[in-house]
Amino acid sequence: METGRVSVTGFGFLKERLGRDTTVPAGQTAAQAVKSLHLETAGGLPVTPVVNGKVVDWGYVLQPGDRLQLMPTLGGG
Repeated sequence: METGRVSVTGFGFLKERLGRDTTVPAGQTAAQAVKSLHLETAGGLPVTPVVNGKVVDWGYVLQPGDRLQLMPTLGGG
């Protein structure tokens, strides 16, 4: 049962798409949160979920007070 909220911020092009003061209910996975914000395609670019400063798996269950940051994945070689 959800008892709190999770703040969501984005970097790069995601910052503009999210705006300010975006929150989602706690108790869902990072993937579900992104889908609820209609960002699952993220413009066709890969996105990395970061919670409280640590890269997490898309299956991570968000807890009340968490900070979810969505970062465009950088590639290189």
